[in-house]
Amino acid sequence: MKWNYGKQLLFTVLLIFLSNVLSTLLQHWIYRNIGFFLCGLIWLFHPVMAGTQEPTKKQLNQIRFWCSGILFLIAIFTRSYAY
Repeated sequence: MKWNYGKQLLFTVLLIFLSNVLSTLLQHWIYRNIGFFLCGLIWLFHPVMAGTQEPTKKQLNQIRFWCSGILFLIAIFTRSYAY
């Protein structure tokens, strides 16, 4: 199955949502951070671009850097203690 931008973005949002629910139910912040980290890995290893045109190598590397980098930073520097 080949993932397009919409499917990958939906999977990312669902994974973050489920990790937040798991974090709240089990009352530990690490599950939320694991969810963001896994989403960063998804964007790092499978970068996709919105639109119908074929992306260039430079564009894919920028997606890898910015999307996964932002998700990794969120995973590293945030905590959620809303129980």
